[in-house]
Amino acid sequence: MKNKKALVFIVLCFCATGCRTGNGVVEGKPKWIQKPENVFNPACYICGTGSGSSQEKADANAFANLIIYFGQSVESNIQSVQVYKELITGNSESLQLQDEISTEIKLSSSMNQLIGAKIYDRWKEAVPQKTTYHAVAVMEKAEAIRIYTQLINDNLVLIEKLIALGSAEKTTVNAAARYYCAADIADANAVFKNVLMVLGVSHQDAGNNTGHDYRLSAENILAQIPITITVKGDVDNRISKAFAQVFSGRGFRTNTVPGATSADRPYTLRAEFKMEDVPANDSKYQYTRFVLTAALMGKDGAELLSFSETGREGHTTQSEARQRAIHSAEIIITEDSFAKEFAAYLDSLRTITH
Repeated sequence: MKNKKALVFIVLCFCATGCRTGNGVVEGKPKWIQKPENVFNPACYICGTGSGSSQEKADANAFANLIIYFGQSVESNIQSVQVYKELITGNSESLQLQDEISTEIKLSSSMNQLIGAKIYDRWKEAVPQKTTYHAVAVMEKAEAIRIYTQLINDNLVLIEKLIALGSAEKTTVNAAARYYCAADIADANAVFKNVLMVLGVSHQDAGNNTGHDYRLSAENILAQIPITITVKGDVDNRISKAFAQVFSGRGFRTNTVPGATSADRPYTLRAEFKMEDVPANDSKYQYTRFVLTAALMGKDGAELLSFSETGREGHTTQSEARQRAIHSAEIIITEDSFAKEFAAYLDSLRTITH
């Protein structure tokens, strides 16, 4: 075992010190522009070069060409890593990785830049009436293997933390949000494992659940959560049905069980719809003003989400103006303000880890 460890140490040291052959110039240009392997030994480094009309474009092209090396499995799923990165960096207090790994993630300003990749060198080529910028992005294989292995391991710990729920928490919106959060992390881990595979390493772990698995769990939780809807001033249950459409579209049950206790109905939407006929100066049209308010309440009585919207509709008859007001309220609920605010509320819960 000692001999094996010594051999690994020697190989890593060779990669760290003996792979880069220097950054000389040929005919006034850095060697890596003509042939990157003249500077970076492919056995130890992965690199991508890029050029553009600005240094920013050259850097972006270099990173893009580096990502191409890892193939479609990484390139096509890079957005899932961006979602993960925003999740981690936006909630550093609740989702914590090792400091060194957190630093690597922050250095990757966007997922056009792989975690662990860096711009090694830049060069500006100026000729009459044209300036071209060049860059080379580099990833050291041994260092990348260490970083991605640690990323995966840290993320598995985060996932376990997220889904460690007490019995009282298992049928709450927060529980579903935590599983959605775990899904985002699992998606990122799948990309990280593919990076390791390209680097010649297979990561073995007990966490075989995919992002899809965690999303199914979240949906199963939501399907067990009924939301009781009460609307004061409803017209033919149209406003109630509009709210129910939003909730059912997100996987919630909105039917109530006769005789159920408050524990069976942890969430209640209390809404009110008011219409008022408005005197019009123009005798050709009649107008109706409406006010729609709603509050989503938890079983402890806490207000989780509040909503308010007003509007006015007109027509040649007062009855048709009122029908238009009701329809406008339905659109506001199902397609506009309320649907968007409810979606934002659910997204905000994805940060909760305690």
